[in-house]
Amino acid sequence: MRRRFDAAVETARRHQWATIGLTGAVLLLLGGAAFQAAANPAYLHDEAAHVGYVLRLQQADLPTIDSSVPLGHGAALDARLARRGAWFSEDVYVANNPPFAYVAAIPFTEVSEHTGNPGGPLAGMRLYGVVGGAAAVVTAFLLGRELGGADTFTGLVTAGLVASTLSISMVVAMASMDGIALAATTGVLWRGARFARTRTTPDATQLGIWCALAAAVRPMALALAVGVGGVAALLALRAHGRSAVPHLARIAGPALVLVSWSYLLNIRRYGDPTGSRALFAKFDMTPNTGFWDSLWDGRSSATPFAYLLRERYADGPFYLYQPSTAAKLTSAAGVAVLLAAIALAVVTARTDRRRDRAPILVPAAWALTTVAVVVPVVLLAKHYADGGGNHPRYLLPALPVFAAALALVVSRASRWLAAAAVVAATTWYLVRIRAAGHMRFPVDPFFGPLFQRPLMGQPVRATALVVAAVGGVLLAASVVALARQRAAVATPAPARSPVSAEGATA
Repeated sequence: MRRRFDAAVETARRHQWATIGLTGAVLLLLGGAAFQAAANPAYLHDEAAHVGYVLRLQQADLPTIDSSVPLGHGAALDARLARRGAWFSEDVYVANNPPFAYVAAIPFTEVSEHTGNPGGPLAGMRLYGVVGGAAAVVTAFLLGRELGGADTFTGLVTAGLVASTLSISMVVAMASMDGIALAATTGVLWRGARFARTRTTPDATQLGIWCALAAAVRPMALALAVGVGGVAALLALRAHGRSAVPHLARIAGPALVLVSWSYLLNIRRYGDPTGSRALFAKFDMTPNTGFWDSLWDGRSSATPFAYLLRERYADGPFYLYQPSTAAKLTSAAGVAVLLAAIALAVVTARTDRRRDRAPILVPAAWALTTVAVVVPVVLLAKHYADGGGNHPRYLLPALPVFAAALALVVSRASRWLAAAAVVAATTWYLVRIRAAGHMRFPVDPFFGPLFQRPLMGQPVRATALVVAAVGGVLLAASVVALARQRAAVATPAPARSPVSAEGATA
């Protein structure tokens, strides 16, 4: 009885520290990204187009890629639109995306437009992306915990590594769909990994819902959802045979009902589901190189991946970041860690089968999540080959998978080493976040002072840094506290479906 009581107390303490640590990871990302959103000047990159999409929807208009961004919504936006033909289009050229996520952004833009900020609705749109990034930290925790065999420590290390990746904070702080998309795609991976373990109809339904949410954000998220859903369908067929029809319907059904009309509309408007050909024609983009050349020479894999991990995103132009030995070694290290995690899952599953128990680590779950590595690389190679840029942010969906792999491998070697990795990453993040702000257009009277000064002043920026620091302290304290406790990994409950041990680990 005493032993059971002590075990219950220890479990409660682990959960308490995990909750505190996850809160810290969320605050770390929220504070760092909010600082970027406040410190950077108005309407960088594609921000005017994304804000314009929301403004068009407020006018009860579903825009096309040639619809103009409305005037009269803040001095900075009007000044940006007055620079016709300068650097960026004045149209809503992101209207190939479904409208759902933009509808959800309307409350944020409405509030910020009435604050008197020169950016008008921009501040709210940036905050919307920051909230999406914070949600991605939570789904990364759930993904890491699932892939780690229901181990909250592995989940927390995964969340900490994601939250302390500077590129993620800098990308989600811009007015775009990147934060929401990262949360959705990581959620798809989490539910896909869960389905790979259980193969049940309830988990098929959950996976289908997350696939629909991802498809509702943008085409690249749809592609990842299709990849994960396809692997899940194969697993269902292997486990249930002809009885898998309900599983397949639940995986694909929500997306077909919710989102299919939007992609059919793209076919009618632009000739393909993503609208890519129309966008390339709109901006007179010509092919850069062949698809296979782009895929194998590192411009759609090693180079952008290394940029995400090593550079301060957009502080230096990504298109000037050339393939190098350091970039290749960085990518090779990431792949090695992922392969090590998969190998660990295979070996552990075989041991569990010999002991006639449900596997703690499920190789099928790890195989499914590699979709997040393969699909973005292929899409980026195709995009670059057709004439687009090799944007490193297109590889963001892969980062939570690499973080989970690193968390599993290192924590199995030593929980103290995993805690040290999180503390080091958090410290390095806090050191760099202040210097990473204040991106500027070139000093040129053509762009004017609105594009040279921060979007928001003090005390917003100082408060954001304090929030990030508090989050970092909570996160670091939690991983250290959990590392001190007895390394006990919870074993998942046996699958609720008639899947054999061999089938569950295929």
